[in-house]
Amino acid sequence: MTREELLERLQSIEWDDTEFKEASWAVPKSALSSVSAFANTTGGYLVFGIREARGAFTVSGVIAADKVQNDFLGQVRDRNKISILLPIESTLHALDDSKVIVFYIPEAGRSEKPVFLDRNPRKAFIRRGGRDDTCTPDELMRFMRDAAADRYDAEPLDLDVGQCFDRASVRWYRERFAASNPGKYGADDDARFLRKWGFLVERGGHLLPTRAAILVLGADEYVRQVLPRMTLDLHLYRHTAREYSAGIRWADRLTIEENLIKAWHTLVDFYFRHSERPFSIDAATLRREDDPPDYIAFREAAINLLIHQDFGDTTRAPVIRFFRGQTDFFNPGDAFASREQLLDPGDKEVRNPSIVNAFRRIGLSDQAGEGDRPASQQRTASGATRGASEPVTAPVTEQAAQAAAEHVQALVQLTDTQWQIVRYADVPRSLLELMTHSGYSQRPYFKARHVEPLLAGGILRMTVPDKPRSSKQRYVLTEMGLKLRVWYADQQADK
Repeated sequence: MTREELLERLQSIEWDDTEFKEASWAVPKSALSSVSAFANTTGGYLVFGIREARGAFTVSGVIAADKVQNDFLGQVRDRNKISILLPIESTLHALDDSKVIVFYIPEAGRSEKPVFLDRNPRKAFIRRGGRDDTCTPDELMRFMRDAAADRYDAEPLDLDVGQCFDRASVRWYRERFAASNPGKYGADDDARFLRKWGFLVERGGHLLPTRAAILVLGADEYVRQVLPRMTLDLHLYRHTAREYSAGIRWADRLTIEENLIKAWHTLVDFYFRHSERPFSIDAATLRREDDPPDYIAFREAAINLLIHQDFGDTTRAPVIRFFRGQTDFFNPGDAFASREQLLDPGDKEVRNPSIVNAFRRIGLSDQAGEGDRPASQQRTASGATRGASEPVTAPVTEQAAQAAAEHVQALVQLTDTQWQIVRYADVPRSLLELMTHSGYSQRPYFKARHVEPLLAGGILRMTVPDKPRSSKQRYVLTEMGLKLRVWYADQQADK
């Protein structure tokens, strides 16, 4: 931050990338909370030597500048105080005959989040506006999924492969695959085709569908089981985005709870019906025959939204809002790289590599570098040429994967009862067994408060997922849950 930029920010307010502290003689106790919040969000500036009074900022100066700077840098390098070592940059400015110290806190990497304090994951913070807020359990779970070495969409699911696929979606996908890859494994039956391309994997002598397979090609009831929220929410307004407010009702709305292939068909049909300029669609490719810039931009942004969403986040759904002259996109999930990294050319790591590759094979996803990088929120203006393509998966070395896996083990904020479940469910257990072991008698409360969050977070799974109320239903730890159990045992042994 230059001196001129600092002076400009002093005339504004604290926001998501700037935090002012007085720090005349010592490092404020709240400084490390801001470090955690910036590192867990998108980075930002922590400024020492500024006093706030009645909403206005004045320069108070850092009296003991050398001591304060050294103490602060010593604290952020202490692994007992903060969970990772951050490459923090510092700059000294002279304002009104006083010294002001500006520290730049970079965003942490995917496998390093959440950054927490005092060796306690409960002391992880996130930046919201001008505040440092403690991470909620849902936010910590999102960090955990993103930090995992094993991608969430590649997890095998114990489902009946003869029932869990939507035949029409598989047929359409194979037709598109054949058109995009002439002569490439076109004669196989569905099971062999799905296995060759990673939709089915072998575990214990049985073929199981991956989570990506169900999300891309699954039958409706199985999609809703794997994703207990909307796949996509579409809103159409007769107003401009500037006129929008919570009180304005949409003119048309469509909620989609089907697989991604069906969602894409439905989305194109919705766009077709409400387009300001009539056009025709190629039934085989779902592309406009004239492919004008506005549709190209919309298509790439929409596909980007479908394939890069955080499918483990059951609290938020992706939304596309159509306004007059503008379309807004919201996607649950954080980018896997900093803003600066997203703007750099070259391959990027993605959240859902199996889903991304599935769409790329049929020509519905561009290669990396051909458009803007994915972000949680995007905006495409009518007539613009802005696209939104996905980056290519970067290879993960064994050492990096192990480091990520070790980091994941310390990330979850669970209740004492949930820890009891984690320690006990290394083999399949009935709900009654889990309740008895945990000392509970109220079934609905126990299931909703303790079991369902573990299921949603990918720590626990059902042995009969297609029949949640089956008398044979059992609950057992996933691979992620087993890692968490080992980590917890190690922590207890060290006490």
